[in-house]
Amino acid sequence: MKPSRLGILILVSLALISCKGGGDCSFLEVKGRVQAISWSGGNGLTSGQWDLTRRGKISQGPWDSIKRDARGHVKKASVWFSDHETGEEAVTEIEFRTNRRGRIVKAVNCCAGAEFEFLLERTRKGELATVQLQEKSGNATYVYNYGNYVYDSKGNWTERRFTVTCGGRVTNSGVESRDIVYYE
Repeated sequence: MKPSRLGILILVSLALISCKGGGDCSFLEVKGRVQAISWSGGNGLTSGQWDLTRRGKISQGPWDSIKRDARGHVKKASVWFSDHETGEEAVTEIEFRTNRRGRIVKAVNCCAGAEFEFLLERTRKGELATVQLQEKSGNATYVYNYGNYVYDSKGNWTERRFTVTCGGRVTNSGVESRDIVYYE
């Protein structure tokens, strides 16, 4: 069994996110006066864009709704999804669990009766190192390993390599990339 396009879309979204402080720039793992972030999952299945206001708040993005906790950290998000291969259409909801600093440590995604759990691990620098994707109804566990980060002049990552394994075998690998546009 291999993860669905929806699972990959959600995973790439999680890989871009780190609720490590107040405001949406921290949420999107960027620093500075960011106007827009375009990203690609490197596998041809996922891409998207986040637009931010001059005050750093999300004005538009791939998620239809975002709910926050009292501290302003993202607690829940939902997105309408259509699978290009199967034609499946659904709304998926992702619930985030954060540590006391607001960094995502776990996320649960529910879509069309399927439930996926994501466990995230980071390096000391805060870079995403590993994501474990467990389909709750099945026995498959996918491990996404990230590394070889490339940064722009503002200190934001623009490229990183990933490898996906299941049962000890590599099932996918590639490069995720982000194009970041800054306000002047």
